[in-house]
Amino acid sequence: MDEGIDLTWMSRGAVESVAVMVDEIYGNVLEHADPDGGYCVSLVDNGSRFEISVADAPVGLPRNGGHRGTGIARCRRLAAGLHGTVDVGGNGRQWTMSVTVPHPDVPVDQLLGRLHAPLRS
Repeated sequence: MDEGIDLTWMSRGAVESVAVMVDEIYGNVLEHADPDGGYCVSLVDNGSRFEISVADAPVGLPRNGGHRGTGIARCRRLAAGLHGTVDVGGNGRQWTMSVTVPHPDVPVDQLLGRLHAPLRS
């Protein structure tokens, strides 16, 4: 059972930025994903970072920079404003994107040690 994610540690502006990124991700899914291929969007907070991930099966338009949309650039800009990162990948059959935003009160060395730790759900 999903108990929700507590974003009270984020400022109002940060929550608004996250909402814009989530909206952009769902917009990309609706516009570019194959409805028969399925998709997965997840939001996870593991105590040191907040992560938004999406995976889908693209149709029609290459997702490797071959389109003219501004959504990924907007997500990169918003994530950078929160000291976060955006990673995009794909192999022609599956497209992935993850946005990672660190908690502001977690020391950098502690965060770096957890970057490849499994996420709690």
